[in-house]
Amino acid sequence: MEQQVTYRGQPVGVVQIEEQAQGMCWSVQCSPVSQMVLRLYGLGAQAEPLRIGVLEPEGNVLTLRRVLSWQTLRDAGYERIRLPDSYVLDDGTPGCLDRVDDHTSKVLTGDVRIDALAASGQVKCVRQDKGWTVYAPFVSGREMPMAFALTACAVRDGQAVLCLPDRDGKPPFQERNRVLE
Repeated sequence: MEQQVTYRGQPVGVVQIEEQAQGMCWSVQCSPVSQMVLRLYGLGAQAEPLRIGVLEPEGNVLTLRRVLSWQTLRDAGYERIRLPDSYVLDDGTPGCLDRVDDHTSKVLTGDVRIDALAASGQVKCVRQDKGWTVYAPFVSGREMPMAFALTACAVRDGQAVLCLPDRDGKPPFQERNRVLE
């Protein structure tokens, strides 16, 4: 499947989306439209913006090839039958990715995967004095919703516990209301 990629409302390239055994693959080619670092996001009506990756210069075009696992897509609120319906480039400046601003009230930690898990009720985020503590069920033989962050977790009483300190009063993975890589 091929879809258009836009930057500030203007078409700048295309994304090829291909289903693979391990997940979905996005292959992007765009015109160089900015000297800023450009991130590709997929936007869907019922989910948070899906951060796909950072484009890199290759000759006279910007490219990206990225495979996201089925679990990563589920954690972010997407599925095989419900993928993003539009694709945009974001350089982190105001007005570039307006839909992220629409969702800032749902942002807790600023990490798309952790916030999606919290929104779906799979993990619990508790505000502490200087950050967040994220609790996820940890039971032998069962899938762990935060497997991507397990090495940073402590395990206590059947819970994986991840402590995320604030950075200068902002959620740990945010800077100026934009999600970081």
